[in-house]
Amino acid sequence: MTRSVRLIVALLVYAAIAAACGDNPNAPSKVSYAGTWNGTYNVTACTPTGDFLTANPCPTIGTVGAFQLTLLQSGKTVTGTFTLGSVGFQATGNDVASDGSLTLVGTTNFSGIIITCTFTVTQPSSTTMAGTIGQLWTSPSLSGQLTVSGTLNTTTRQ
Repeated sequence: MTRSVRLIVALLVYAAIAAACGDNPNAPSKVSYAGTWNGTYNVTACTPTGDFLTANPCPTIGTVGAFQLTLLQSGKTVTGTFTLGSVGFQATGNDVASDGSLTLVGTTNFSGIIITCTFTVTQPSSTTMAGTIGQLWTSPSLSGQLTVSGTLNTTTRQ
């Protein structure tokens, strides 16, 4: 076999191995977020603008809020529902990142207020979750918006 043919064969073998080792979105995740998670978060920031500023809806910084996540996982894709207090959200399908982190987003209409909630989380252990929560409140009938940020406290899988 000539040197150029060997080089072509080697490159083809390399390409086949590289393709086989690529990121497969259906491959199982290294972590499982499936299950029911209960926890609380501390409000760390609240910024109203427009009509939301006039309504003064911000909780006191440090206020504790409760949440529950009920999640399903297929491969790397996580879906489910969650509640903030008594307000329910449908979580869109999100993939677990290669570092094991997950961003879940859900939107709901609560009495004419559109609330988009984003959890950005990791799993320090198989039964605990850590991370942040962000909320964006808007309304077609109001000017401005309300943004609320928080840090998750103890969050455990049931």
